[in-house]
Amino acid sequence: MAHIWITFACYYGYGGMVDVFLSHPLWQPLGRLSYAMYMMHMPILRMNLGLARTEIYFSVYNSILCFWSVVGMTVLYSVYVTLLFESPILALEKVIFSRKKTVKKDNAVQTQAQAPPILNVVVDSLENNSKAPNKEI
Repeated sequence: MAHIWITFACYYGYGGMVDVFLSHPLWQPLGRLSYAMYMMHMPILRMNLGLARTEIYFSVYNSILCFWSVVGMTVLYSVYVTLLFESPILALEKVIFSRKKTVKKDNAVQTQAQAPPILNVVVDSLENNSKAPNKEI
C-alpha cells in the first residue's frame, strides 16, 4: 500500500524530497539495466541447469557459487543487450518522435518542429527575406 501512495504522491506533485530523489537522472541507466537483467536472468538460469551433466547436490558453497555466477553473467549480458539494442533504439526514437519546440516572436506563440541545424539556417534565411520590404519598380 505504501508503494501505491508514493507513486500517487510523486505523480501528482506531492512527493517532495522523495520525488526529487526518485526522479534524479542517475536512476535512468540503472532502470534500463535492471529491466535488461530481468529479461536475461531466466535464460541464463536455464542455460546453467541445461549444461549440468551430473546431479547437483546442495551445499552452501555450491549455492553461493551458483548465485554469484548467475548474477555476474546476468549483469554482463544485460550491459551487452542494453548497449547493443536499447540505447540505439532510444536514440532513433528521440529522432523520430521529437517534440515540437515553442518559439515566442512578437508576442505571438508559434510552434515549429525541431529540424537539423542546417535546415534552421535555411529557414532563418527565408524568414529574413520574407520580412524585407518589397521594392516595387
